[in-house]
Amino acid sequence: MFYLMSKKKLIYVSYNPLTETLARDWFIEYLISKNITVEYWDLTILLRGEISHARTITPSYVKIFNSYEKLQHAINDPENIGAAYLMLLSYDGRRTRLYRIFSKYDCKMVYIRWAEMPIANVKSRYWKILYKWNQPIELVSELYYVAKAIIFKKLNLIKKFEIVFAAGMYASHNNYARRIVQINYSDFDKYRNASPFFLGEKKRYAVYLDTNLPYHTDLQICGEKGVDPENYYKTLNNFFDLLENKFDLKILIAAHPKANYDSDYFSGREVYYGETPEIVSGCEFVVVEHSTSVSYAVVNYKPIVSIYTDEMKILYRHSTMNWIEGVSQSLASQLLNISDVESLKCVVIPSINQKLYDRYKYNYITSAETERRKSNEIFYHEIVKII
Repeated sequence: MFYLMSKKKLIYVSYNPLTETLARDWFIEYLISKNITVEYWDLTILLRGEISHARTITPSYVKIFNSYEKLQHAINDPENIGAAYLMLLSYDGRRTRLYRIFSKYDCKMVYIRWAEMPIANVKSRYWKILYKWNQPIELVSELYYVAKAIIFKKLNLIKKFEIVFAAGMYASHNNYARRIVQINYSDFDKYRNASPFFLGEKKRYAVYLDTNLPYHTDLQICGEKGVDPENYYKTLNNFFDLLENKFDLKILIAAHPKANYDSDYFSGREVYYGETPEIVSGCEFVVVEHSTSVSYAVVNYKPIVSIYTDEMKILYRHSTMNWIEGVSQSLASQLLNISDVESLKCVVIPSINQKLYDRYKYNYITSAETERRKSNEIFYHEIVKII
């Protein structure tokens, strides 16, 4: 018996609960407005266990899975024949079982590759292996998963993505896909749609791009420790005090979308949720650790001060620090250890190098082909071809 789908359908496959930000940035709301049937398959419990997330939403199109058996049953449901699957989790050796299931049932998988950032010092794509050289058990485990991922692809056990949507030149290379389609990073579209922001008449301000570092759920995925919250926020606030006094301005906090702050975290400073493109547009400069939101500073040509702490350098010397240093090197921004109080007395706000900013923009954010187009329209135009 053959079944015909009554509607075109795209199924999102994720290991994070759905949020309003995700529904907007990953085109769910737009696709629904275009009469595309959307489902969001939440595999958080299956792949990561019970994890609490701030601002989770549960519309009717969300389905939660806690076993591979239920997942396979859903894939085989007649309602899902002909659907495409947008994989919101990358392929690696730890996910071969998941990707093997979708490949076995000949599912049409697509992937969006964006939010790439430059990595300093480590040229190899296998930098995770290198930093575990002195940890034999972890090293063997990492080697096993890297080899497993490669072998599964070599044996054609993993199906190629039908499309990889790539933001910037860097994301356009080394993809396991039938086709590459250029797209803008979601922040670029939000930058173009941002309304002017004014703190007040003649009030100058800078913006800190928050990463929610002590509580970031990605640390658990990477098997890394979180920094001590009390010491971390104390160090940040001391640095912000120095900047405000030295440059006669205010520091505004662009909160991470998964954060849930009260005023005590940042010593009463104003915290903004979901307004990063607006507040960056009118700022004097940006303070950042390793946030992909640095793209807003780049496209607005704002000076950047890159920061880290003593504890971050110890805990993340082979991971997060590579991105912090990579961004700083790529954009010629000032790099400061804000735990070193004496060195902070010489802090300056660097002038921008437009050539470096433009290079970063086209390497990691957009392309000459797409910068005048809307990403949701590009995505829709390509998706309807395969569902």
